[in-house]
Amino acid sequence: MIRTGIIFLLLSWIFILCVSPQIDVLQAEDLVFSVDSSRLNVISAGRISRNLSELPLTVYVISHEEILRNQFTSLIDVLNALPGISTSQPGYGELGESFHVWGLTGNLYTKILINGMPVKSSVVAGMPIGSQLPIRQADRIEVVFGISSSVYGADAVSGVINIITKEADRGNFVRGDISLGEDGYSYINFFLGGKGGKNNNILQYSFYGSKSDYSNMDLTYRDEGVYNPMNHFQQKGITYQLGGTRYEALELNEDILVSEGIDPEEFKATHFGKYYEGSLTEPDMAAIGAASHMLGLHLKFRGVGLSYNNMYRRTHSSLGLSPVILQV
Repeated sequence: MIRTGIIFLLLSWIFILCVSPQIDVLQAEDLVFSVDSSRLNVISAGRISRNLSELPLTVYVISHEEILRNQFTSLIDVLNALPGISTSQPGYGELGESFHVWGLTGNLYTKILINGMPVKSSVVAGMPIGSQLPIRQADRIEVVFGISSSVYGADAVSGVINIITKEADRGNFVRGDISLGEDGYSYINFFLGGKGGKNNNILQYSFYGSKSDYSNMDLTYRDEGVYNPMNHFQQKGITYQLGGTRYEALELNEDILVSEGIDPEEFKATHFGKYYEGSLTEPDMAAIGAASHMLGLHLKFRGVGLSYNNMYRRTHSSLGLSPVILQV
C-alpha cells in the first residue's frame, strides 16, 4: 500500500511538470525597489543635514520616483499617501485643498518650503493649495511631523514640508510630462536644469513650471431627488399648510403649488433666496472649474541661493458652501 502511494505521487508530479502550463515566476529584474529613505540625509528637521535614522522626529521622504509612480500632481496627493494626515479634495474656496495634522489645519500651522525657502500667500491667513506647487519637479519631498517653531517660526506648529527640486550633477537636463483626462482636465509641466563653470565658480540653475486646468470638478450622484433643495427643510422638520392640507417638505412640487394657487417663482424667492436658479425640486448646476499655474527659477552660486516662484490658483469662491443655507 505504501509503495502504491509513492508511485501515485511520483506519477502525479510528473504529470504536473509535463502537462500543466508553466507558471510565470518573478525574477530579480521584475522587482521594483524604492529608495531606502532610512539612509537619506534630511535637512528640513533642523536646517542641518543629518541621517534620517538619527532624527528624534518623525520624518517621511518621498522620492521623485515615488511621485511619478503614483501620479502625484499636487501636495495633497502626496500627503494623502502618508499615515496620520487627513486630507480634503477639492477643499473649499479660501484655502483650496486642505490637510490636517494632529487635529490642526496644515494650511495654517504647517510650514511649506520650496528649496528651504518659505512660501505663503499674503492675502489669506493660510497657504492656499492647488496644483501650483512644484510636485512633479521635486527631487524629493521631506515631511516633518512635530513642533518646529523654534527653527521655522510660529506657523510650523504641526510640522514642516520642504519641496526640494533637482540639482544637476553635471551638464544640462530637461524633463516634463503631459496628462489629459475627462471633463476638460489637462496638466503639463517641465523642468530645465544645468550646471556650469570651473573650480569654485560653479553655477547651478533650474527653471520649471506647470499648468493645470480642470473645467468641471462637479461630482454628481445620479439619483433622483438627491439634490432637491427641499431636503434641507425636510431635515429641519418644517411643514407647510397649503389650503386645508399640511404637506411635508419633500411632498411639495410645482404642480401642488399651482393647484393651491401659489406661484412657484414667489415660493422659491421666499424660501430659497432671490439668487436661487432652477426648479423647486432640482437646482441648475453649473460646472465648477479650477486652474493652477506656476513658474519657478532657482539659482545657486558659491553656496548662495536665489529662488523665485510665481504661483497662481483659481477656484470658485463658493466651493464647499451650501447655496441653500448661505443666502446673500
